[in-house]
Amino acid sequence: MALGGVLENAASPMETCVSLLLTLPCRLGGYGLPKPLLNHKIPLTREQSYTLKRQSIVADMAWPKKHFAIEYESTAWHSGDDKFIHDSIRRNDIRSLGYDVITITLDEYKSVPAMDRIACDIASKVGYRLRLSRIDRSKQDELRRDLRQRQISDG
Repeated sequence: MALGGVLENAASPMETCVSLLLTLPCRLGGYGLPKPLLNHKIPLTREQSYTLKRQSIVADMAWPKKHFAIEYESTAWHSGDDKFIHDSIRRNDIRSLGYDVITITLDEYKSVPAMDRIACDIASKVGYRLRLSRIDRSKQDELRRDLRQRQISDG
C-alpha cells in the first residue's frame, strides 16, 4: 500500500523511506505532510551562478514555493571530511538562496520522538497543521518494520 506513496526522483533508499514516513496519510502511519519534490534542482540567476560557481543546486527534498528544503545525511554517502565539507557548503548555498534547510540523519529517522519534532518543524515551515494525535502509531511501527524487513539500509 505504501508503494503508492513513493515519490519520483529519490536518489537513495533512505530518501524514499524518509519521504514515505513524512507524507503517507496518518492512518497508514505517516505524518500526512504535503509531498516535497525529491532531488529538486534549484535554478540560479546568472549572479548566483557566478558567486556559487555552479548552474543549479539540488536539494534532497524541497517545497520550493515555501523556500524550504531537507537534506538527508547518510553515513554511507556523507562520511569523510571531504564529503562533510561538500555537504556543508551545499546546505549553506541553499540557505543563501533564501531557503530554510534542515538535516535528517539515520539516527533521527529511527527515533519516533526525533521524527515527531522534525515533522512538526516541517509542518510549521510549509504551513500545514499537523496533529500528532491523529497518527496511527501501530501502523507507523508496522511501516518502519516493513521498511527494515525489506533490507532498506542507510545509503
